[in-house]
Amino acid sequence: MCGIVGIYHDTLNGELKACCQRMVRSLSHRGPDDEGVWIDSNIPLAIGHRRLSVIDLTQDGHQPMASSNGRYIISFNGEIYNYQKLKDQLISEGCSFRSNSDTEVLLEGLSVWGIERMLPKLTGMFAFALWDRTERKLFLARDRLGIKPLYWGQRTTGDLAFASEIKAMKIVPDITNSIDEDSLNLFFQYRYVPAPRSIYKDVKKLLPGHFLVWKPGQPVHISCYWNLQDHIRHRSMSLDSDVEAVEKLHELLKDAIAIRTIADVPIGTLLSGGIDSSLVTAISQEYLHDSIRTFSVGFGDADFDESTNANKIAEYLGTQHTTIHVSSEDVLKTIPALTHHFDEPFSDSSQIPSLIISKLASAEVKVALSGDGGDEVFGGYERYRWANLLSIVNNSPAYARQAINQLVGMLDSMTPTNLFPLLSKQLKLRRPQEKIKKLHRALKEDSFEDLYQSLTSVEAFPQQLVLQSLAVDSGRIQPIESGLNFQERMQYLDTIRYLPDDVLTKVDRCSMAFGLEVRVPLIDHRLVEFSWSQPKQRKIRNFQTKWMLRQILRKYLPDELWSQPKTGFSVPLDAWLRQSLKDWAGDLLSSANIKNQGFLDPTTISAILRAHKDGASQHSELLWSIVMFQSWLENN
Repeated sequence: MCGIVGIYHDTLNGELKACCQRMVRSLSHRGPDDEGVWIDSNIPLAIGHRRLSVIDLTQDGHQPMASSNGRYIISFNGEIYNYQKLKDQLISEGCSFRSNSDTEVLLEGLSVWGIERMLPKLTGMFAFALWDRTERKLFLARDRLGIKPLYWGQRTTGDLAFASEIKAMKIVPDITNSIDEDSLNLFFQYRYVPAPRSIYKDVKKLLPGHFLVWKPGQPVHISCYWNLQDHIRHRSMSLDSDVEAVEKLHELLKDAIAIRTIADVPIGTLLSGGIDSSLVTAISQEYLHDSIRTFSVGFGDADFDESTNANKIAEYLGTQHTTIHVSSEDVLKTIPALTHHFDEPFSDSSQIPSLIISKLASAEVKVALSGDGGDEVFGGYERYRWANLLSIVNNSPAYARQAINQLVGMLDSMTPTNLFPLLSKQLKLRRPQEKIKKLHRALKEDSFEDLYQSLTSVEAFPQQLVLQSLAVDSGRIQPIESGLNFQERMQYLDTIRYLPDDVLTKVDRCSMAFGLEVRVPLIDHRLVEFSWSQPKQRKIRNFQTKWMLRQILRKYLPDELWSQPKTGFSVPLDAWLRQSLKDWAGDLLSSANIKNQGFLDPTTISAILRAHKDGASQHSELLWSIVMFQSWLENN
């Protein structure tokens, strides 16, 4: 994995190279092994690269790299897993290669086949910039699912900058001057700024599965080369038996994991103890000569700690396992790094253990496989289990919805000492009170879109929290195929929004903060397309999530090691904010501080804080978002 940057700016004159070098060095954590800057001798264009050497560790893989005919220059971040197959095809068409790197294969493939033919051939994670010296045309492209990030921005059609992270964009004059209050409003709703927006008005995220074309002085043109909705629209549903479908998935999984164990450096896995990471770890063992290194994180609070399960699985599989336990003091030390590495407000609290485990793993390996994406692709979230009920309620008359919601409201008002332990045991729910509270709020909504938004957003917050902001939608709730059922509609939206903008953003920033390359085999696009060809009963069956993955995992591990309810990378946020993080949060949220900054309403924040401290309401998620924004603002 690497960091890429570039700038076309006709007013920098002699400062162009120096500006690009500063952009490159701001991303040194992404690529500690090498750096390069290429300057066009005829126009004010500079392209830069920071390299994390994983395949072909020699200088033959140095970037930016020129094509064999000298026409194209590339700066590439990611891995092309099928590069050997593509290389053989290119050799058969007369190409020759000077290195063993996937970068050169990508570059020559783009040169021979062009971007529109090359992109669909790629299996991998990537973001790259390609400059055509003959046509004087810039191409930017991002992988199908959005595993690797790519930002771009401009003030006029005569300039443009791009980078793997916003911190490099901030070096470009005038491009990150203005915070977008509407993006800030969306951040407080979702815990992240949804693409294509960023926190800055003049900086955008390139959407997954898209590529950008720009000629200096002309408007930017963005095209889509892979779209999940198009695949769903034209899919052929599987006619296989359950046994046949599971076996096909197993073979695809083994291939997706096998090609991600290819590297010239040590490899490990991030093992949480759940279905996804356990399956990835178990299959990875088949393709590595030595016992694989595994890493997990734990907490003192038993409701959030899964390290014991991870330890048992590691022992059963015979891995070289390391666990780190996180305290509230560790969190306080970690927060400054969070605001530095995320570049824009981000408040999914699982960023804390993700950053800590990435640091732990990076001390022993350079590449780690994770189980991220399994929930979205194979049906792992709790809301998918309740999809049939939600659909019935959502389509019921108003009086029936009201009665059902009153019943759920009664459950919401109960104390954890009576009904909740029973629910936790019978339905295999962790922290059922939180989930019932969210369900109670969601059932008040009339449309699917509003219900989904309620289920996936932070608790309802006052619209007046953000000053000078309009209530806007991110523009990415696209029309959904009418043939999709309730569960599939939620999975679709999770895959195009929550997965790239939250989960994969978190994985990229936390891992690359320490020069660790994390590979995510469960969102190999072939697995995604296969999953969408299966009926919903192969994802959720008998109120059980990830049915197909469970059948495969049973070939490797006994049920008792992995069948317990999973928390994800959840943290005891409420306890931390009421205790060890109380003073830190209080300083950031002082009325004087809020008023001086001018983005948030101090009266609204005081009311939220007061209700939380008094125990009248549980506002830990919203408060975490506010303090993370305040912390980000102080450091930016």
